[in-house]
Amino acid sequence: RLSMSKSVSFFPASPRSASSTGSCPSSHAKEDHPTPALEALRKVADKASYTRCYCEENVWHLCRQIDDSYAVFVTNTQRRCPVWYQRASRDDDAPCLWDYHVLLLAKRSYVVDPDTSLDVVSEASTYVRKALLPALKLPPSFHPHLRVVGAENFVDTFASDRRHMRSSGGAWLAPPPKTPPIGRGSNLAKYLDVSDDDHV
Repeated sequence: RLSMSKSVSFFPASPRSASSTGSCPSSHAKEDHPTPALEALRKVADKASYTRCYCEENVWHLCRQIDDSYAVFVTNTQRRCPVWYQRASRDDDAPCLWDYHVLLLAKRSYVVDPDTSLDVVSEASTYVRKALLPALKLPPSFHPHLRVVGAENFVDTFASDRRHMRSSGGAWLAPPPKTPPIGRGSNLAKYLDVSDDDHV
């Protein structure tokens, strides 16, 4: 999945400054008195594996570790979906224009997004307000479509051989995760299909 820096002139994006693989960026929130649930999520997120540009795999691994969670695919028909507060963007006022993005909804109250420049574990209301809702002020072609998939279902059915991250010549568009590919073949396109009723 790629950052599309030339799609819209006022959506500049640049490569992420973080290393391509390794542990998830620090999830420490700024609250003085975090809840036990938030603290528990932080501990999991801090130890989670992370590879930039492979958000679907990052979230798949998180889904295996966090109970009562959901994978949330963010995309649209044009595959030009602005998401604010992404580390791939030059600044917080300049959203990153992804073809798609995947995050985790935990306990129906928190969002875990290893790619955000907000706290990696944020209150869902804060994340949606800052990272997603500004898109609704743009033309409809930029509005996000969301597919919400239960963690157990996602872990059991998702498959990716990472073909979408290879160029026509076979070269990697971004270094792949060190972990093996998930499942056999790839059904990523199914999760990104906005033509069915599973999207909201």
